[in-house]
Amino acid sequence: MLYHFTYGSIIQEFPEVVKFGYRIAHWWEYFCSFLVFALGYLFLSAATIELIEFNKIYGKLTIKRITIGWGRSTRVYPLSDIVDVKVLKRGTRTKFQDMINYVVLVELTRNRD
Repeated sequence: MLYHFTYGSIIQEFPEVVKFGYRIAHWWEYFCSFLVFALGYLFLSAATIELIEFNKIYGKLTIKRITIGWGRSTRVYPLSDIVDVKVLKRGTRTKFQDMINYVVLVELTRNRD
């Protein structure tokens, strides 16, 4: 579709220079390009990054969640609320690819003051 947009603007300004190719795009081509852009944005906005920070100096556990489409969220817990921390290693490593993920499980107590 980008081809049609640029090509159409070139034809309007310099019609004698460009005399080949498509001169008009159909409505369904625009619809398909819009669908491709919408699905691409949907896939990008679904991706999240989680950062877990244990800060011994301030005595805090900070969990930050970053998404491309919707922004950030931050949760802060005191280290005294931590009951158990586990790190799980998942995935496989072969000669040609490394698909190992690490999962951090933090068990917290619920303080109802």
